[in-house]
Amino acid sequence: MPQGHSNLRAKIRAMNGTPSIAENLARIRERIERAASRAGRPAEQITLVAVSKTHPAERIREAHGAGLRHFGENRVQEWESKCASLSDLDATWHLVGHLQGNKATRAAQLFHSIDSVDTLALAERLERARKVFTTEGTEDTEKQEENTIRGAIALGGKRVVAEL
Repeated sequence: MPQGHSNLRAKIRAMNGTPSIAENLARIRERIERAASRAGRPAEQITLVAVSKTHPAERIREAHGAGLRHFGENRVQEWESKCASLSDLDATWHLVGHLQGNKATRAAQLFHSIDSVDTLALAERLERARKVFTTEGTEDTEKQEENTIRGAIALGGKRVVAEL
């Protein structure tokens, strides 16, 4: 179906008994609320990242319209093919898949957060790329520092955080 037919797609899903993104999101948020309550913490502290890999831009727009603001992509190349058509959305884009070192510079340009840093060498490559973009003025320094820290924390090692 051509782009712009999300209402028609939603009607077809409803006829087939498939829940809409908005319905799924409501159920997921209820589960997050219950889990947060059991853990004794506010649900607002939890960030829901919708993994949008393999989904077309139209579905991502539908999810954004339903209230999602954080999206995770698995591959740099796949996100690169979608990002221009979604650049008007107020969203945070995460790389959640494995990142090869040779794609670190491009990933640092495209994503707000790289949540899958798994080696010190990769963290160092991302840090070097961040410094280049910060120097060029294409990225906000505080946001880049936050993103670097988030990626290092995702690695889970105190040594890596200390090294950065």
